[in-house]
Amino acid sequence: MIILDTNVLSEFTKPVTDPQVFAWLDAQPRGELAVTAVTKAEMLGGAMILDDGARRRRLIELIGAALAPFEGAMLAFDSEAAAQFAALTAKRRSAGRPIGIMDAQIDAIALARGAIIATRDTDDFSGVGVELIDPWTA
Repeated sequence: MIILDTNVLSEFTKPVTDPQVFAWLDAQPRGELAVTAVTKAEMLGGAMILDDGARRRRLIELIGAALAPFEGAMLAFDSEAAAQFAALTAKRRSAGRPIGIMDAQIDAIALARGAIIATRDTDDFSGVGVELIDPWTA
């Protein structure tokens, strides 16, 4: 299973997209790709801070379209992920490399499920034992 980080799905909302990312996505078996509820919250939260208007509504539509294929099988932050979250945030803090809450939640979900994370922000996710792939360079 490959969990798509927020920055991968955000490509679907950009006026100018990176063809490398879409080529990488097209090469992946559809049943292998997954999205977390954390990514949904992160994307919608980013849109909701915009002033109410056409731009905000359009962005929410694009986010909905990007997430639609995953709505029935979105990965939740569950009890096993919570245990992984506690361990990995402590590990990163002890190493002097604190991690953002949303990134840590995505990391924890991946650890709980034995999944890979596809992200451009490999530094944000490193050092916790999750295999990473960068679709911009893969």
